Amino acid sequence: EAAYGYWANSMALLADAAAPTTTVLVVDDEPMVREVVARYLEQDGHRVVEASDGDAGLAWLAENRADLVVLDVMLPGTDGLTILRTVRERGDTPVILLTARTEEVDRVVGLEMGADDYVVKPFSAREVAARVRTVMRRSAAAPTAASGRTIEHGSLRIDLGSRTVETNGSPVALTAKEFDLL
Repeated sequence: EAAYGYWANSMALLADAAAPTTTVLVVDDEPMVREVVARYLEQDGHRVVEASDGDAGLAWLAENRADLVVLDVMLPGTDGLTILRTVRERGDTPVILLTARTEEVDRVVGLEMGADDYVVKPFSAREVAARVRTVMRRSAAAPTAASGRTIEHGSLRIDLGSRTVETNGSPVALTAKEFDLL
């Protein structure tokens, strides 16, 4: 019994050590796409949450925080670009767009709206997983470079670490894109 207790405690510690540290929301109306992408991301150690349409994705994001969103552009209900706009208004969560649209103008629009990457269907799930790793690596490095840095100019105060802005001591509400531009 003592050996079993030791084994059970050891297994619990290993499970905690192997627990995913990041949550990825995958929003796509094609079950096969969600399943394959989720499987590759879980193999990389991510916790994956799936949503089958835009409304479900938005509802989940309203109550939870994702470390990254993999988002189909053409969704039933709320479309992917509207979700991207909402994510950008709330912060700087990385977003990778998936789409069957192959025109350059579609890619440019998605990237200009704030997507961190853009993958055209059909795609390799292994490539999507690699792009997730790359975007996560970039987004993890960004705060460390800015943390603790504050820029002050006259009555304007910009805290790069917390991504907040004040003028004359009062907070200024900015979207993530507005902060980036500032």
